[in-house]
Amino acid sequence: TPYAPTKRQSADAPISRSAVAYNSACDATYDVQGWCTLYTGPSDARRKHPFALSMELCRPSVVGDGTLHFTNTRQIQFSLADASGTTVWQAGQGIAYKNKDFSVVVKAGTCLRWISSWDTISANGFYAPPGDYNVTYGFDSSDIGTTSGDRVTLAD
Repeated sequence: TPYAPTKRQSADAPISRSAVAYNSACDATYDVQGWCTLYTGPSDARRKHPFALSMELCRPSVVGDGTLHFTNTRQIQFSLADASGTTVWQAGQGIAYKNKDFSVVVKAGTCLRWISSWDTISANGFYAPPGDYNVTYGFDSSDIGTTSGDRVTLAD
C-alpha cells in the first residue's frame, strides 16, 4: 500500500553576499539611480536535489560608486512562489536577523551577489511538485525596489 512520505522541515537557508566583477548582462542605462538587478541562478533544477539561487545588484562604471542603506542584516528578500502565487520557499529562513541600519558602498563596475540554497522542500514540508516557480527578490533598503518575473522550472 502506498503511503505519503514523511513531512520534512526545510533546511535553514542562510544568505551569503560577495562582490563580483560587473555582469555584462546588466543594462542600467534606463535606471535613473544607476542600478541593475539580475537573477543569476538556474532556470532549471531537479526535485530532491538542492541548488543555489542567486541574484546580483550591479553598478555600471559610467555612473560611479553607489551606496545602499539597509535596515537589517538580512539585506535581501528572496523567494519562490508556485503558479498560484503561494510562497514555497524564502531565502534566510531559519536564520535570526538583527534590525540594524548600515550601508554598503558598491564600487563602479562591480556587482554584489547574494546566494542561498533551496533543498526543494516547500513550506508545507513536502518536496515541491514539478512545475514553474516565480522568483522574486527585493531589498531591505529604500534605495532599490522589488523585482520579479524570473522563473525556475523544477523537474523530476
